[in-house]
Amino acid sequence: KDGGKPWSHPEGFGVHPLRRINIWDNPHELDDGTLLLAVSGTLFDPNCRGSIRESVECCLACSEDGGLTWYCRGTIAYDSASLHAFHEPGMAITPDGRMIACMRQHYEFCRGNLPAGYMYTAESDDGGYSWSQFKNTGIWGYPIDPVVLANGYVLAAYGYRRDPLGIRIAISRDGREFSKENIGVIHSPPLVAPQKSIKTDIDIGYRHIGYPSSVAREDGKVLTAFHSFNEDRRQ
Repeated sequence: KDGGKPWSHPEGFGVHPLRRINIWDNPHELDDGTLLLAVSGTLFDPNCRGSIRESVECCLACSEDGGLTWYCRGTIAYDSASLHAFHEPGMAITPDGRMIACMRQHYEFCRGNLPAGYMYTAESDDGGYSWSQFKNTGIWGYPIDPVVLANGYVLAAYGYRRDPLGIRIAISRDGREFSKENIGVIHSPPLVAPQKSIKTDIDIGYRHIGYPSSVAREDGKVLTAFHSFNEDRRQ
């Protein structure tokens, strides 16, 4: 309340009724002070990565008291058959109030490796209470952070953890349809010898790049922060 000096003691963050949650995106503050935050987690399983018994789902967390308490306003994406698991949603809100969520998708047997790892989307036009069926965009990479540009287009920044590694952006006119023709590379890390190929290589060591966070500025420019590595494979 005083510009960042000092801060209160950290407190536990819970979103009723989820038992475990992961947070990746930033909260959105509405005109009435309501905070909305896209999260992923599990309702029953204590393992936040989910299991065959319960796959990870994405929900919209809501706080009406300045962030002191939270509850799930709506389910963004959940596969009751536990075939798909959805993680680390990023959300953008268009000027007309439409909410667009972009999520990374896993299969239990391979996590984010192929044939999993594609960007899925869902949208809501009623304040996040109900969401459309999740949809595969055909764009591979994660996690994703979408922002709405001044012209109404949606820019989604994401990490690309397959060779050639990099940070990429995908642009959509409406946040519904994404095309591989509208993909750009905004960062390419140094060329280093590839790691020995094992199942989990894609999410460990220097390949663990990405987690971009973007903001659309008033001057029309987009600022994107992310993490990468140098020639010594140091983050």
